Amino acid sequence: MAISPAPRRNRLLAALPDAEWQRWLPQLEAIELPLGKVLCESGSGLNAMRMCHDNE
Repeated sequence: MAISPAPRRNRLLAALPDAEWQRWLPQLEAIELPLGKVLCESGSGLNAMRMCHDNE
């Protein structure tokens, strides 16, 4: 699911200058993250970065 430019709710992403935000935007994807979901097992590699925001 692509993200529209409006919901820059993550503070780190919201602090990006517009040019940087536009560069990152095509690579961002909103996901559901249920409580207790394991994101990465010990010893395994990372293939993505998750940046949380408050669910309003």
